[in-house]
Amino acid sequence: RNIGDIYFAYDEGTAYFDYDVLAVGPGAASVSQNFNDYWTSGSSYDALDILAPSNDGIAEMDKAVALAAQSARGSEYAKALDNAPVISGVIAGEDLLEWTTVKLFSDDPAKGLGQAKSGDLLITRLTQAMGQPKRSLDLVSAYLIPGQVGTALFQEYLDNGVKTRLVTNSLEANDVPIVHSAWKGYRNQLVRAGADVLELRARPGQPDTSSLTQILTSSQSSLHAKTFAVDGERIFIGSFNFDPRSAALNTEMGFLVDSPTIARSLSAALDGSQVFYRVFEDKDGKIRWSGTEDNSRKEWMNEPNTSVFQRTVVNIMSYLPLEWVL
Repeated sequence: RNIGDIYFAYDEGTAYFDYDVLAVGPGAASVSQNFNDYWTSGSSYDALDILAPSNDGIAEMDKAVALAAQSARGSEYAKALDNAPVISGVIAGEDLLEWTTVKLFSDDPAKGLGQAKSGDLLITRLTQAMGQPKRSLDLVSAYLIPGQVGTALFQEYLDNGVKTRLVTNSLEANDVPIVHSAWKGYRNQLVRAGADVLELRARPGQPDTSSLTQILTSSQSSLHAKTFAVDGERIFIGSFNFDPRSAALNTEMGFLVDSPTIARSLSAALDGSQVFYRVFEDKDGKIRWSGTEDNSRKEWMNEPNTSVFQRTVVNIMSYLPLEWVL
């Protein structure tokens, strides 16, 4: 995951909702080896080979670190950690881990140089390992651009009776609007094909007590999680977005976890949550959005809570030939 204040709801502004996994044992060792592979690859350079040695700024940095530590201890984030059941469980010595089989999937570092073979790419090996879903697929991707190949794959799942749920950001929650310009065309096609499409709201329309909502309701939210669960049995958690950039350009990694408990927890978190708009096709064939607002169901005819200007800009961007780098 990315590291920064915005990823931990440290401030009162926009918070990026991520999804993490903690591994111990062989899983942790494989991550350590993976990082070593990257730090010793052709894309890695010693900082002193690039920057001139300097002692300037060390004292200022020490002061900044001390101030940041002091601020963190008194933050709302620290208070939330103090009240988190998982923290109290760790302190009490409870075994909170799910003991199961995990496998790390990672792109070859050569991908960053454009030299990786197709068989060494994460997307290739992960697809082979996952196999075909038989009953259900829950896919959460901050930036979701399936392309024609991915759309055809989802269509195949739907034709085979696989319950397919796709979750990403709404336009109002997306921090990269040009990504939404590419997504919306595929979204409309998938909705009409029968996929259950959910888009994260910047703010829930109605408070509830679900764990997912409690994470998101403290501030304006933007989805940054990358995970998918298959058949309620296996779940992938990592850095891979379902988009061309992750597939062909970025180097990504993640764990495939054999755990019905964790896989079903994702599905349960998505069921009935108030933090999403449901995208649907009305009786006239128009794409619409529904959600709960002030204890009642509401429908939107356009991208919810956006201006005409925002929607116009996104529509214009959809004509740009940039999908391959998004």
